[in-house]
Order: sequence, then structure tokens, then C-alpha cells
Amino acid sequence: MTTRNKGLLSIKEFSQLTGIKQSTLRYFDKLGIFAPAYRGENGYRSYQPLQLIAVSVIDLLHELGLKTSEVQAFSEHRTPQRMHALFSEKKEEVETELARLARERDVVETYCSLISRGLLAEPEQLAVRYLRGFPIIIGPKNDFSTSPTYDRAFSYFYRQAERYHIDLRFPVGGYFDDLQDFQAAPGKPSHFFSYDPSGKDEIAAGNYLMGYSLGGYGETNDLEVRLSTYIRENGLKAIGPVYNIFLLDEISVVDQSEYLMQAFVRVEW
Repeated sequence: MTTRNKGLLSIKEFSQLTGIKQSTLRYFDKLGIFAPAYRGENGYRSYQPLQLIAVSVIDLLHELGLKTSEVQAFSEHRTPQRMHALFSEKKEEVETELARLARERDVVETYCSLISRGLLAEPEQLAVRYLRGFPIIIGPKNDFSTSPTYDRAFSYFYRQAERYHIDLRFPVGGYFDDLQDFQAAPGKPSHFFSYDPSGKDEIAAGNYLMGYSLGGYGETNDLEVRLSTYIRENGLKAIGPVYNIFLLDEISVVDQSEYLMQAFVRVEW
């Protein structure tokens, strides 16, 4: 009776279904990690279909970092308790890795969003648009008496990042207490903030007047004047903080004069 008639799979068929090389299956058999269900007088190995699950788990343990000798040890001395402990440990490792990948995904998505907005922006245009609220992390208060320049204040923000639980891979923006502060010192934000979607602070949802400025960090090209003029001429009232964020910066642009900053302040009629 052939192995096919008995419902068994040849080593070639088993290899094709699992994606595990025949040489690896023979190696597993030699070490006693995973043996075929049947071995003919001619030495040919045959496997039961249900063995597909077991060998896939063994292959997974290899992918999760277990050495062949470790897999062999667990195979030779396996008990429900030992296997439960092993899988519990690997579950924690997988969850840690998933959390790391999720953070990296958030960083990438944040930059994709900002760059997309930058590519669609019309730098000379001012417009009121509805903005959905989103989380941020506001850093320490900037003291321009001790850190008189934008660069010095920004360095201080970086030094305080760990204390404020700030992931420095995310973009950083400027926070001004109100429009008057932005007008008075547009290159000196009251705080810097991290554009981190896990933040506990928040930019509230609402209608925001948005404008743009081309140039390096701390430069506004009179954007504060244009925003104030637009508000006055259109009978608007500015509410709360002014935020600015670079949509295009050294991450995506070579020439600093082509950096694109967006500033926005909540308004009402």
C-alpha cells in the first residue's frame, strides 16, 4: 500500500506545504526534534497531515530566536508546564516587539501626514479650516532670558525630553500662549511640543486660521502680521494658543530656505 493511499504525505509534499526544506526536515528527524509518522523499508519518510501544525510551531520557535539545541531540549523533555512557560515567555517578547513596531509605525505615519500636507499647501494662502483634535506632548516652559536664542531653547527641550516622556523621533513644533505672544516674539515659542499621538496634551478640535512661511527654524517672514491682519479684516476672534509645525524640513528638503512651516490658531466669528 502506498503512502498516498494511507493518506500520508511524502517528504516532498510535506516540504511544499510547510515551506520547510527537505534537508531541514531530515535534520530535525536526525536530532529527534521532529520525526516522520512513517518510515518505509526503503527509508522514505512520510508524514501525517496533522503533523503540519507541530512542525509549523517548531519552525516558529526557530524564528522567535530559539536555537536548534534549545528546541531539541524542549522536544525531548516537553511537558505542559514547560511548554506553557516557554510560550508565555515568547508571548511577552512578541508583545514587546509589536509595541516597538507600533511606535515606529506612528513615527512614519506622522511624517507621511506632515509631508503630504506640505506638498498640498499653498504657501501664500491663508484659510480657515476645521481641524480635528489630536494629542501632543508639551515640553517645559522656555526661558529666553537664560536661553536667549531659538537654538539654545531647542537644545534645552531636548535635554528635558526624558523627564517629559518625549520620544525625540517625532516632529517638534512651537507653542505660543496666544496670538499676542506670537506677534511679539514669533521666533520664541513659549514651549516646544512633540507631535506624538500618544501624548496626554491635546490640540483641541475647532476652526483654525492657517498660514505658511518658507524659511529656516525661528523664521516667520511676517506670518504673524498676515494672520493678525486676516483676523481683523474678516471679523474673527483668536482663541487660545498659536501652534506652528514644520511640514517640510531637513527630513525631506535640502535647502533650508525651502522649509515650510505651518502656523495655526483657533478662531471664531
